[in-house]
Amino acid sequence: MSAVILTGLGSNDPVPGNYVEVKFAEGPASLGEGTYPVLFIGNMLSSGTAVADTAVYGPISSPALSTEANAISLFGAGSELHRMIRAYLKVNTTTPFYAIAVTESAGLQATKSQVFTTTATGDGTYRFYFGDEFVDTPITTGMSPTALGSDVAANILSQTHWGITAVNSTGTLAITAKQKGLRGNWLRIGGQIFGNTGMTATNQAQTFLSGGTTADSNTAALATIANTRYYYICSAAEDSAQFGALVVQVNSMALPLVGIRQRAICGSVDSLGNATSVATTANNARAEIAWLEQGDQEPCTLAAKVVGVYALEEAPFPFRTNFSGYGNDTATSAVWTMPGPRSGAAPTRANIAAAILGGLTPIGVTRQRTTYIVRRVTTKTTTSSVTDYRIRDAHKVTVCDRYADELVTKLTLNYSGKKIANDPPQNGRVPGADVVTPRVMKAAVDQLTRDFVNVDLLEDADKIIAGTLVQRETSPNTRMGIRVPLVPISNLEQTASELDQVG
Repeated sequence: MSAVILTGLGSNDPVPGNYVEVKFAEGPASLGEGTYPVLFIGNMLSSGTAVADTAVYGPISSPALSTEANAISLFGAGSELHRMIRAYLKVNTTTPFYAIAVTESAGLQATKSQVFTTTATGDGTYRFYFGDEFVDTPITTGMSPTALGSDVAANILSQTHWGITAVNSTGTLAITAKQKGLRGNWLRIGGQIFGNTGMTATNQAQTFLSGGTTADSNTAALATIANTRYYYICSAAEDSAQFGALVVQVNSMALPLVGIRQRAICGSVDSLGNATSVATTANNARAEIAWLEQGDQEPCTLAAKVVGVYALEEAPFPFRTNFSGYGNDTATSAVWTMPGPRSGAAPTRANIAAAILGGLTPIGVTRQRTTYIVRRVTTKTTTSSVTDYRIRDAHKVTVCDRYADELVTKLTLNYSGKKIANDPPQNGRVPGADVVTPRVMKAAVDQLTRDFVNVDLLEDADKIIAGTLVQRETSPNTRMGIRVPLVPISNLEQTASELDQVG
């Protein structure tokens, strides 16, 4: 048995006394102590003070980013990044978040005209929708289209977090996206007249803006974030080129020599076919796409809400693994508050099944016009052109990543600076405490496996432990090789009951 050694108390110290030393952060680190922050990638406005492409802002940056007010100052009111962070904070106010601005497109801004006609013959209200939000404007008897247009424009401009501007010209509103580029075409507006006013308005149904041109490029921003881990990277860009570039980088950085394990997440309100095409192009376990066709949320804010939920629910240890139906019960509906499309659109069961099989995380719509996460999946659907759903369930990526992080922590704390040797033969000399053998290291790995099994993140402990290989390599003989056949726990997704009436 090794001696108890206290700092400064030598073995030859003759002075009587009761000596105590308290040592902090000793022994194995507790499970689940890591931090898994969020990073947003999107556009800023010229009114913001941030530096695009080369600067990341977060809780300890200068200037700092930890509130919506910070986002407005850095990126501009109503900018893409402001809207993403605002949506995120409605879901999650605890997980640290960061943001990097991508230089805005040099193209055109998306637009749409909203036209009012006929002088009002009665009182009422005009409700203007932007996405899933709205602002009401009173209509009074005798009000002209020009007067109504002026009031509606003023009300739109008062919603400074919206991503649009409005200019009135004799009852015709020019609605314009604040940001240039293609993603402005995903902004949706609409309107509704309440009361017998005698007035008319165009675009009463939800309508996309159009005319936004030219994609921006996230190349410089990706280079800036390449060597820092943020874990959840929320991309405003949902196209195969830019989202695909992020996925490629995330996959590359997760390789052993770098070891930065992260996730890439975007949103889509496109058609099932187009969204599936982006997913199958990504085809990666570290990539996820939340999808709601004709959703009033724009893709970037849909993604921000989804990321907020994931980061919130995966922060504790053990963490939530099953997100199926999230938002469709009393507890989670208080967190997930997103109405269904105003158009009345909703994915059918066939659409939902096709989305899951195609690597999309579908957002369902209830009869009450609320929404929920149907099932969280990755975009990984094929291997070498063969259907492969082994890592369809996204929580299994989280389990494996957390296990990897805990293993690295355990090995670093317990074995850094040690020597390596082969297992001693039976009755042979047991090496000293600063020598690591395969048997010693396997015991540590197996204990980690049991820890994850005990909190229901892994299953089949005996199978994993029996298959775990720890060996001293021969070339180089300074390396310990470890292989663990992880079996992440599965989620209950279905029940199938046959009820036979027999009398």
